[in-house]
Amino acid sequence: MTINGPGAGLLTVSGQNSVRVFQIDAGVTAEIDGIAVANGRAPDGSPGANAVTTPTAGSGGTGGDGGGILNLGTLTLKQDSIVNNVAGNGGSGGTGAQGVTGTRPVLGPPGGTGGMGGQGGDGGAIYSSNSLTLVQDTLLGNHAGAGGFGGRAGPGPPAEISIPGHQAATVDRAGPAEPEAQSIPRAHSR
Repeated sequence: MTINGPGAGLLTVSGQNSVRVFQIDAGVTAEIDGIAVANGRAPDGSPGANAVTTPTAGSGGTGGDGGGILNLGTLTLKQDSIVNNVAGNGGSGGTGAQGVTGTRPVLGPPGGTGGMGGQGGDGGAIYSSNSLTLVQDTLLGNHAGAGGFGGRAGPGPPAEISIPGHQAATVDRAGPAEPEAQSIPRAHSR
């Protein structure tokens, strides 16, 4: 496959900052001459799963490689401009599980660990896992993907606290119980 453009200043193929511009699949030989490849964006990594049955949340997925061009085949670029492309960002880690309920002085384990953020993608302009030849090309303003944010730790366990000499309040579906009134002796002043 060959694409012969009129010149990088005359023809731009854009990913509109939402999709990768070109992908050359394995086994394909391609040549792209005289165009601008601009504003491509590889897919972001998926978010990690929130923890439900285990304390630790899932890690975010890795961002996609090659914002402008992903080359898995054999590619030659001649007199092209590869500008303002971005590899995918890593996915955010999931939220850790809530801690197990317990009573003082023995509490259940703390909240679970949030998942790790995913790695950002490589090759904002071009990512190539095979043969790549560049001839008089301009690469400008391209960026690798940012790593994903780590997930939040799960909240600690709720605890029942009893203070000697006081009645513990209980909670039911109707809301909190009313505490018993207690008389507090007045301080006498002279």
